[in-house]
Amino acid sequence: MLQIVNKKVLLTLLLAVSPVIFITAGCGTWNKGATSPVAGATSTNTPTITATATKTSSVTPTKTPSSSPTNTPTRTPTNTPSATPSATSSAACPNPAAVSLGTAANYVILAETGITDIPSSAVTGNIANAGTGAQITGVTCPEVNGIIYTIDATGPPCRTIDSTGIGIAVTDKGTAYTNTNGLANCVIDQSAGILGGLTLTRGKYFFNTGVSIPTDLHLDALGDPNARWDFQVNGTLTEASAVTVFLDNGALASNVTWTVTGFTQISGHFEGVIIGADYIQLITGASVHGRLLTHTYVALDQNVVTQLP
Repeated sequence: MLQIVNKKVLLTLLLAVSPVIFITAGCGTWNKGATSPVAGATSTNTPTITATATKTSSVTPTKTPSSSPTNTPTRTPTNTPSATPSATSSAACPNPAAVSLGTAANYVILAETGITDIPSSAVTGNIANAGTGAQITGVTCPEVNGIIYTIDATGPPCRTIDSTGIGIAVTDKGTAYTNTNGLANCVIDQSAGILGGLTLTRGKYFFNTGVSIPTDLHLDALGDPNARWDFQVNGTLTEASAVTVFLDNGALASNVTWTVTGFTQISGHFEGVIIGADYIQLITGASVHGRLLTHTYVALDQNVVTQLP
């Protein structure tokens, strides 16, 4: 019996060892020093993967512009982009020259034909309207942590009349609009005007059409607090709800300017100075850290608007 058992054991061992011998002879030497699936091996076929993505703006303007721009750019630059910015080790575009707002910088909201509000909003900074008559409507004194300026005796009871100062500020606003648009372009029609999901470094960006921000947008200063962004939009500017414009690595809202020939509609959180040739509308609950300067009117709806330092 022991002899039979030993034969079975011997047969089992032979069967177990045979595959190992076969594998060793057929596969060569295994590189035990490999630390990843590709270490110690050379690929003979490299697959190519091509990814495509299509973005469509989800923002549909709820209002049609009711007025024509009263101040348009003095020229339309035609130079071609020199680079497509990306937040890597250095900015792809030169830093645009600073553009002074003049006395328009004294206001967080400056309009020419009216300021309306569906209360209650929270506005930090001075507001002013250059139009005559009761054209600041719905805005109550407690909503504004600043001074409400008018050119006549109409408006909220806490108003201050300053027709001279408002007139100078309106002129300075128009000058800033023209000067900003006159800066040399670095990038033209970035991402076909759909800026969601991007990180952009400093530069002058020109758009032949409208701009939409359907998802978050990052502006990266790469550690330079003097980095500036100037966006010249030859059309409308719209930002979708629940979207944020982020300022990264030292970027400042005071160094971000948007000049817009059409209307502007903000539904999320926005950063920078908007100088619009048409109206600026904030959808319910939207917020802005910057300034709203327009050749026509500003419409608020339970918003938070905070002035720049």
